[in-house]
Amino acid sequence: MLDKASVIFVCQALIDRFPALWGALKNEIKRLNVECEVIPGENPWIRDYMPVDIPDLGLFQFRYAPKYHADLQYRESEVVFVPEHLSPRTTLS
Repeated sequence: MLDKASVIFVCQALIDRFPALWGALKNEIKRLNVECEVIPGENPWIRDYMPVDIPDLGLFQFRYAPKYHADLQYRESEVVFVPEHLSPRTTLS
């Protein structure tokens, strides 16, 4: 199980599309001395599709299929990337 503050995941799309946000976030991550792992992807909002760490149970992966994806106008991407080193410890739902 990951330590609560051991690593923060950021999607490359967030860095590319929101450089000011990334600059502020990067400074805060550095200040807190937390590891940051950049993952590939087109959807910058990885909180929507990354596994959630549940204390004493491990990582839990929700199915990323919000209702608004039925409308292509609002769909970022259905392709999501979970780092390989997390995948074996992740329960899918």
